[in-house]
Amino acid sequence: MTDDSPVSKIGSSRRKSPTVLLVTAIVLSALGDGVLNTAIPVMGSTVTKSAFTLSLLRFSATLPWLLLTPVAGALADRYSRSRLILYTQFTGAILVVAFLGWLTTYGISVTLLLVSSFMLTTTQVIVEITVFSIVVDLTPDPERYSRINSMLVMAQLIGLDLVGPLLGANTMTISASLAYWIDLASYSAAFLILWVILRGAIPSLVAVQSATTGLWSQIFEGQRFLFGNRLLRRMSIAVATLNFFGVATAATLILFVKETLGGHSADYGILLAVQGLAGLIGGLVVPRLMTKLRPTGALYGCFLSFSLFAMVTGFANSLLVAAIGLAIIAGTGIYWNIATVTLRQQIVPAHLLGRVNSTYRLLSLGVLPLGSLFGGVIATQFGLRAPYILASLAAISMAIGLALTRISHGRKHGQKSVI
Repeated sequence: MTDDSPVSKIGSSRRKSPTVLLVTAIVLSALGDGVLNTAIPVMGSTVTKSAFTLSLLRFSATLPWLLLTPVAGALADRYSRSRLILYTQFTGAILVVAFLGWLTTYGISVTLLLVSSFMLTTTQVIVEITVFSIVVDLTPDPERYSRINSMLVMAQLIGLDLVGPLLGANTMTISASLAYWIDLASYSAAFLILWVILRGAIPSLVAVQSATTGLWSQIFEGQRFLFGNRLLRRMSIAVATLNFFGVATAATLILFVKETLGGHSADYGILLAVQGLAGLIGGLVVPRLMTKLRPTGALYGCFLSFSLFAMVTGFANSLLVAAIGLAIIAGTGIYWNIATVTLRQQIVPAHLLGRVNSTYRLLSLGVLPLGSLFGGVIATQFGLRAPYILASLAAISMAIGLALTRISHGRKHGQKSVI
């Protein structure tokens, strides 16, 4: 008797092919976004020297994580995940065409950069939430989740944090519109790959949520699951704290490089690329480390390394020292990202995965807009080093608080808490 179930249709050859092609499309899409994400603050620094105004660019680029994440998760559970990524790439290409027309007609302006940041991050939100939910459609084997997650995270790192920043920081020396053209090309290439090869090539291993269920009812179902799980709830709070203070430092990094460290726009791109390279290395070793470290060890390790090297970066007097500090922070952060997304895939029911992922991302990344504004205000009032020092103190305080809570919980229940 022939087995026609979705699982049986994903043979070894089909299982590898969609994964590799999906990773290729994500690399291309992330490359264009990485170029434009880096070029936008560089362009902004040519029209304003205000730390607060530049922090508004970061605010605009992170606001979609707060506003749209729950909806993106519900869409990932409600519709075909592969097609959702496909249509998002097409929408991104159309948006870039519109921004190119705006730039050609009116030139560089803060308004253009704010709108560009917001709209293009919107597409990133949908793709990122969906792509980590589609992993369960690529393989029925939970043991392979961490490996596929590592591939996807490294794909994003190569584009967003490694190659993209190196190109994006230097596009202004050629043309103000070059970054937009590169982003358009990357969206188009990713769309074509997904259209020709991936469309329909990734069967769903789980039933798509019935469309008769209300969208907001589906969203609340995912939120109830996460808030009802003590481990997921605590991890969300922990990473939200790190992200809030992390983005506070990133909001004015371009000014920190130029005015405090005496660097140039190209040096800003190099620092971002160093972070991406560190994350890439971290992604390569994560699958092995995950078999040796418990979530508790990963959590405290990330907090302690963040605290130490945020302080190192804040007091840095050279680009080299700053690069070392930022690289170590990035590497440990990537470990935490891959470990937590793999854990969610293992403990969350597959039909809820998109919504639980989006709720987790809402808590962890929804703080980014406020963190960006906070960083701009702190840098304006107390200097460009202040956000790093404050971030270091906040991280160590959070680690101590979690440790005390864990000890208290263990005594109360007569056992050790997971976190």
